[in-house]
Amino acid sequence: MYAYAANNPVRYIDPDGRFSISWAIRPLEKIASSAVVKAGSKTAAKLSLCAADGPLPVGEIISGIWTLYDIYQFARHAQSRKNDILSQQPTETSAAPNPNWHKNDIPEEDKDEIAEHSYDGGHQHDINGLSRKDEKGIRDKIDEILTNPETRVETRKSDGATLYMDPDGNALIYNPNALDNKGTLFYPTEKTPDVFFETFRKQNYK
Repeated sequence: MYAYAANNPVRYIDPDGRFSISWAIRPLEKIASSAVVKAGSKTAAKLSLCAADGPLPVGEIISGIWTLYDIYQFARHAQSRKNDILSQQPTETSAAPNPNWHKNDIPEEDKDEIAEHSYDGGHQHDINGLSRKDEKGIRDKIDEILTNPETRVETRKSDGATLYMDPDGNALIYNPNALDNKGTLFYPTEKTPDVFFETFRKQNYK
C-alpha cells in the first residue's frame, strides 16, 4: 500500500515515485550538495564523541542512523533532479542539410536549355533514375540533383564551370559563362563517377 514511501508514510513522502524523502529534509532540496557532505560529517562526529564517552543510548544510535539515511536519500534525490534538468537542456546539433541548397544556382531558362541539349545528345539512355526518357524527365532530374543534400559540388576556377554529381553518379555540368550550350546532364561511362569527380576537382587547380 505504501510502496512509494518506504512503507512509512508518516516519516516519508515520495513526490515523483522514484524514492522516498523524509518530511524533515523536504525544505532542504535547494541546499547545495556541499551542505549535505558537511551535515554527514557533523553527524558522524557526534556519534564518535558519544562513543568515546561510553556506550551509546539506543535512541541516539537510531537517530543518528536515520539522519545519515536522510542525507543519503536527499543526495540521491538531488542527483536525480540534476540529471532530469540536464536531460532537458538543448544540445548542440549540426543544422539539417537544406533540401534546396542549390535550387537557384541555375536560372530556369538555363535548366531548360541543358535539358534540351542533353536530350538531343541522347543522354536520356544513360542517366540513372529518370522518371521518363524524354526532355521533361531530364528537366525533372536537374531539379532533383540541385535539391539533393547528398549531391557533391565542385566549381572549376579556370572557366567557372560547376559540376553537380548526385549519389547515382549522374553528372550535371553548368557553365554560366558559355555563350552556347551552357551545360549538360549525363552519366560518365568512360570513368567511374568517383574518378570523374576527382578529375574535375583536380582541374580546379590548374
